[in-house]
Amino acid sequence: MKDYIPIIAILVAIGIAYWHIVSAKNRDRRRDSDNLRRVFHIYITNLHEKFSTKITKDYDLISLHKQSKDGFRSQCNSIRSEIYEMHIAMFDIARDAYLAITPADIECIDNTATPQPNKDESGNYMQRFPNPTRHYDTGRKNIRNHLETLIECSK
Repeated sequence: MKDYIPIIAILVAIGIAYWHIVSAKNRDRRRDSDNLRRVFHIYITNLHEKFSTKITKDYDLISLHKQSKDGFRSQCNSIRSEIYEMHIAMFDIARDAYLAITPADIECIDNTATPQPNKDESGNYMQRFPNPTRHYDTGRKNIRNHLETLIECSK
Protein backbone atom coordinates (compact mmCIF):
# COMPACT_ATOMS: atom_id res chain seq x y z
CA MET A 1 0.00 0.00 0.00
CA LYS A 2 2.79 2.39 0.90
CA ASP A 3 4.34 1.71 -2.51
CA TYR A 4 1.30 3.23 -4.26
CA ILE A 5 1.26 6.50 -2.29
CA PRO A 6 4.02 8.19 -4.39
CA ILE A 7 2.28 7.10 -7.58
CA ILE A 8 -1.07 8.44 -6.35
CA ALA A 9 0.59 11.70 -5.29
CA ILE A 10 2.16 12.08 -8.75
CA LEU A 11 -1.19 11.41 -10.45
CA VAL A 12 -2.94 13.93 -8.19
CA ALA A 13 -0.22 16.51 -8.94
CA ILE A 14 -0.59 15.88 -12.68
CA GLY A 15 -4.38 16.26 -12.37
CA ILE A 16 -4.06 19.53 -10.45
CA ALA A 17 -1.52 20.89 -12.96
CA TYR A 18 -3.78 19.91 -15.85
CA TRP A 19 -6.75 21.60 -14.16
CA HIS A 20 -4.75 24.82 -13.69
CA ILE A 21 -3.64 24.83 -17.33
CA VAL A 22 -7.18 24.24 -18.63
CA SER A 23 -8.71 26.84 -16.32
CA ALA A 24 -6.01 29.37 -17.34
CA LYS A 25 -6.79 28.75 -21.02
CA ASN A 26 -10.50 29.19 -20.34
CA ARG A 27 -9.78 32.38 -18.40
CA ASP A 28 -7.67 33.71 -21.30
CA ARG A 29 -10.40 32.77 -23.78
CA ARG A 30 -13.04 34.58 -21.72
CA ARG A 31 -10.79 37.63 -21.45
CA ASP A 32 -10.18 37.64 -25.21
CA SER A 33 -13.89 37.24 -25.84
CA ASP A 34 -14.69 40.12 -23.48
CA ASN A 35 -12.08 42.30 -25.19
CA LEU A 36 -13.52 41.50 -28.65
CA ARG A 37 -17.02 42.37 -27.44
CA ARG A 38 -15.82 45.59 -25.84
CA VAL A 39 -14.00 46.74 -28.99
CA PHE A 40 -17.03 45.82 -31.12
CA HIS A 41 -19.43 47.71 -28.85
CA ILE A 42 -17.21 50.79 -28.89
CA TYR A 43 -16.97 50.70 -32.68
CA ILE A 44 -20.71 50.22 -33.23
CA THR A 45 -21.61 52.82 -30.60
CA ASN A 46 -19.34 55.36 -32.31
CA LEU A 47 -21.00 54.58 -35.65
CA HIS A 48 -24.41 54.94 -34.01
CA GLU A 49 -23.45 58.36 -32.67
CA LYS A 50 -22.10 59.48 -36.05
CA PHE A 51 -25.45 58.68 -37.61
CA SER A 52 -27.28 60.75 -35.01
CA THR A 53 -28.82 63.99 -36.21
CA LYS A 54 -26.55 66.21 -34.14
CA ILE A 55 -23.14 65.11 -35.44
CA THR A 56 -23.42 64.31 -39.15
CA LYS A 57 -25.14 66.57 -41.67
CA ASP A 58 -27.66 65.09 -44.08
CA TYR A 59 -25.44 65.49 -47.13
CA ASP A 60 -22.60 63.55 -45.40
CA LEU A 61 -24.63 60.45 -44.53
CA ILE A 62 -24.05 58.61 -47.81
CA SER A 63 -20.27 59.11 -47.74
CA LEU A 64 -20.13 58.18 -44.03
CA HIS A 65 -21.98 54.95 -44.70
CA LYS A 66 -19.77 54.13 -47.68
CA GLN A 67 -16.58 54.78 -45.70
CA SER A 68 -17.74 52.74 -42.72
CA LYS A 69 -18.47 49.52 -44.65
CA ASP A 70 -14.94 48.04 -44.65
CA GLY A 71 -14.29 48.61 -40.95
CA PHE A 72 -17.82 47.49 -40.13
CA ARG A 73 -17.38 44.27 -42.09
CA SER A 74 -14.07 43.43 -40.37
CA GLN A 75 -15.47 44.19 -36.90
CA CYS A 76 -18.49 41.96 -37.56
CA ASN A 77 -16.28 39.14 -38.83
CA SER A 78 -14.05 39.34 -35.76
CA ILE A 79 -16.95 39.14 -33.30
CA ARG A 80 -19.20 36.64 -35.09
CA SER A 81 -17.60 33.57 -33.50
CA GLU A 82 -18.34 35.06 -30.06
CA ILE A 83 -22.07 35.51 -30.70
CA TYR A 84 -24.40 33.08 -28.95
CA GLU A 85 -26.04 30.53 -31.25
CA MET A 86 -29.55 31.86 -30.65
CA HIS A 87 -28.50 35.36 -31.81
CA ILE A 88 -26.40 34.48 -34.87
CA ALA A 89 -29.27 34.56 -37.37
CA MET A 90 -30.46 37.96 -36.16
CA PHE A 91 -26.86 39.25 -36.11
CA ASP A 92 -26.31 38.10 -39.71
CA ILE A 93 -29.56 39.71 -40.87
CA ALA A 94 -28.71 43.07 -39.25
CA ARG A 95 -25.12 42.96 -40.59
CA ASP A 96 -26.24 42.13 -44.14
CA ALA A 97 -28.99 44.75 -44.01
CA TYR A 98 -26.48 47.45 -42.98
CA LEU A 99 -24.08 46.45 -45.75
CA ALA A 100 -26.90 46.40 -48.32
CA ILE A 101 -28.12 49.94 -47.60
CA THR A 102 -28.02 52.05 -50.75
CA PRO A 103 -27.89 55.85 -51.12
CA ALA A 104 -31.59 55.76 -52.04
CA ASP A 105 -32.31 53.99 -48.73
CA ILE A 106 -30.48 56.73 -46.84
CA GLU A 107 -32.12 59.61 -48.72
CA CYS A 108 -35.63 58.07 -48.73
CA ILE A 109 -36.71 60.19 -51.68
CA ASP A 110 -40.42 60.96 -51.88
CA ASN A 111 -41.33 60.87 -55.59
CA THR A 112 -44.96 61.71 -54.98
CA ALA A 113 -44.31 65.46 -55.06
CA THR A 114 -46.56 67.29 -57.52
CA PRO A 115 -44.99 69.39 -60.27
CA GLN A 116 -45.09 73.13 -59.99
CA PRO A 117 -47.43 75.09 -62.27
CA ASN A 118 -46.44 75.16 -65.93
CA LYS A 119 -46.75 78.97 -66.26
CA ASP A 120 -44.83 81.69 -64.49
CA GLU A 121 -46.33 84.95 -63.21
CA SER A 122 -46.28 86.51 -66.72
CA GLY A 123 -48.08 83.59 -68.32
CA ASN A 124 -45.01 82.18 -70.05
CA TYR A 125 -44.78 78.43 -70.31
CA MET A 126 -41.88 76.89 -68.42
CA GLN A 127 -40.78 73.35 -67.87
CA ARG A 128 -40.50 72.75 -64.16
CA PHE A 129 -39.74 69.51 -62.49
CA PRO A 130 -40.81 68.66 -59.00
CA ASN A 131 -38.11 68.94 -56.39
CA PRO A 132 -38.23 65.54 -54.67
CA THR A 133 -38.34 65.59 -50.90
CA ARG A 134 -35.61 63.66 -49.12
CA HIS A 135 -36.36 62.12 -45.73
CA TYR A 136 -32.91 61.62 -44.22
CA ASP A 137 -34.40 61.09 -40.77
CA THR A 138 -36.00 57.86 -41.96
CA GLY A 139 -32.67 56.68 -43.37
CA ARG A 140 -30.89 57.60 -40.13
CA LYS A 141 -33.46 55.73 -38.09
CA ASN A 142 -33.13 52.66 -40.31
CA ILE A 143 -29.33 52.62 -39.94
CA ARG A 144 -29.48 53.15 -36.19
CA ASN A 145 -31.99 50.30 -35.82
CA HIS A 146 -29.60 47.91 -37.57
CA LEU A 147 -26.71 49.03 -35.37
CA GLU A 148 -28.80 48.67 -32.20
CA THR A 149 -29.76 45.13 -33.23
CA LEU A 150 -26.07 44.27 -33.67
CA ILE A 151 -25.27 45.57 -30.21
CA GLU A 152 -28.12 43.59 -28.65
CA CYS A 153 -27.05 40.39 -30.40
CA SER A 154 -23.44 40.75 -29.29
CA LYS A 155 -24.14 41.17 -25.57
